[in-house]
Amino acid sequence: MATVMIVGSGVVGMGLAMLLAAEGHEVTCVERDAEPPPGDAEAAWEHWDRRGVNQFRLLHTFLARYHQVVTRELPQVVARLEADGALQDNILRGVPDFITGGWRDGDERFDVITGRRAMVERSVAAAAENTPGVTIRRGVAVAGLLAGSSAAPGAIHVTGVRTDAGEELLADLVIDASGRRSALPAWLAAAGSRSSRRWRTAGSFTTVATSAPLTAACRSPSVGPCKSTARSAP
Repeated sequence: MATVMIVGSGVVGMGLAMLLAAEGHEVTCVERDAEPPPGDAEAAWEHWDRRGVNQFRLLHTFLARYHQVVTRELPQVVARLEADGALQDNILRGVPDFITGGWRDGDERFDVITGRRAMVERSVAAAAENTPGVTIRRGVAVAGLLAGSSAAPGAIHVTGVRTDAGEELLADLVIDASGRRSALPAWLAAAGSRSSRRWRTAGSFTTVATSAPLTAACRSPSVGPCKSTARSAP
């Protein structure tokens, strides 16, 4: 079992927390926005203030792969979404047969989930907060990374995070799920990470590639070796 720290408590961060907890890990999500999710979907739409989330008041469509994963791995999330009013749709059902060739067995794999972002996030939060092994701390902003001894120059070993209140939170693994405005590049630089790295942004994802031997530097007996390419989740 590992202790895992996830920076950000949006749909992706909380979903990942539930998946890791199901594998027996102890997961803490830290979220800079202090306001907790309201008790029902209508209140979430009307009153919830999530300054850290872009387009929080708009309809969101969570694509087929997300639908497949949560249906298989997190059925409690799907049940909560449906109870709160999320809709399942499949674009192929509305396209004329002369274009698609008609409905075929297996086309249900293209089902998607849609809902107002505020409602969807409230539903996912409700499921996460009732998941053993998941702790969500709101109103906690991360100011930087904690680093232990390095296996090689410029290859930092991240051991946790430091909050803007000065609290040090240790973890075997730190995951950045803070979105496209992530401060991860600045945190890595401040912690002494090698500067010869390339950041590439495509849509909502940022990928960092580094020449530092991360596999050796961040190996953990609890969670296994890290890969040499890290992805910052949306």
